[in-house]
Amino acid sequence: MKNIFEWSEAMSVNDPVLDGQHKEVISQLNGILDKLSGEINREDVKKFLDFMFEYINKHKTYEEEYMEKNNYPDLKWHKKEHEFFNKQYLAFRKSFDEGTNPSILIMEIEKYLGGWLFNHVMTADRKYADFVREKKLSKNDK
Repeated sequence: MKNIFEWSEAMSVNDPVLDGQHKEVISQLNGILDKLSGEINREDVKKFLDFMFEYINKHKTYEEEYMEKNNYPDLKWHKKEHEFFNKQYLAFRKSFDEGTNPSILIMEIEKYLGGWLFNHVMTADRKYADFVREKKLSKNDK
């Protein structure tokens, strides 16, 4: 099956660790969506949710420390974005624990994460990447 989500350089935040984390979530999402073409089971969804839990904690910690280190002025707002993402994850986890059909749950996750990739990575993350880039450029001009 063809990947639904593709990494592009336009998504880059110019930090290899953060770019690698974004690539990994895209890869994992494509992997679980590929299973929709066949038989998807609860264990597949559990593994994906476990990945999401690890990803959220690792990614937000690194990203927020990166922004703090660079004195990003919208860090407080960005942290709220992460809190919202975490709440959505908890809603997906609750739905899973309550026995929601795995295929239906994965389609809900796809819809949410597709929007998150566009709105968060391409917009919110772009803002701090541009800020850091401009900061480095102005520092080099001095």
